[in-house]
Amino acid sequence: MASTSSSSIWKRWIKPSRIVPLLTLLGAGIANVLSFLSILKLSTPESIIIALLALLAIDGLVERISLLEKIDSKLQNSSTEQNLRKRADLPRVVDQAQFASEICILGVGAHFEVTQHLGFYESKIRDGCKIRVILLNPESSSLETWKLLNKSSVPKKRIESTLEALDELMQKTGVKDKCEVHLSDILFPFSIFATDLQKQSGMIIIEYHAHNVSVDERPHIKLTPSDSHYWFEYYRQQFEAAWSNSTIWKSLNP
Repeated sequence: MASTSSSSIWKRWIKPSRIVPLLTLLGAGIANVLSFLSILKLSTPESIIIALLALLAIDGLVERISLLEKIDSKLQNSSTEQNLRKRADLPRVVDQAQFASEICILGVGAHFEVTQHLGFYESKIRDGCKIRVILLNPESSSLETWKLLNKSSVPKKRIESTLEALDELMQKTGVKDKCEVHLSDILFPFSIFATDLQKQSGMIIIEYHAHNVSVDERPHIKLTPSDSHYWFEYYRQQFEAAWSNSTIWKSLNP
């Protein structure tokens, strides 16, 4: 057991990134031993230089070990529990989309995301921001599945209320093609609130649907390209596919 433990310690220490500092320390040690045995004669300046090189090598090793320990600690602490959040733990819509040039929403009714922030969306549209919204078609047969999943009897009314709010938004801004709405017959297992999907500064929040729980209790996760390029791209493509396969909803008051 002792030999196994000592070998694992050596494996942790002997790494390519540490070869140069270790060789420097080894060389300084050999030079001092030879000087002590009078095999190698070193002047005072040479002894000082060797000592400084040894100190620099030790400093380099300590710094690299400290950095690696911090990285290991961060990776170990990165768990699903920390990544999944409740809605209350996420930034507000206004804060998330404050500097966005595009806002994308995918949801069953997206009632809260739309109706509670109409003033904000209006100002964003006037500033040139584009908004794309995908809602579940209130006439879709998938609505029955959503009712069973959530024990709810009013999703159709909430969808229609969201559409009325979006219609009001379109009428207020009067900016053509800056606010587009599609209706989907497919019930997706998640909802999306995203900004700037085509940019490195983009952000996606996914809300996973769950059986018979409130919105605040559903698990949410926030993704950026720097966090996980693969999963950010995955959900970006999911939104774009939903957009392509849904039908255009026309304003009630064109």
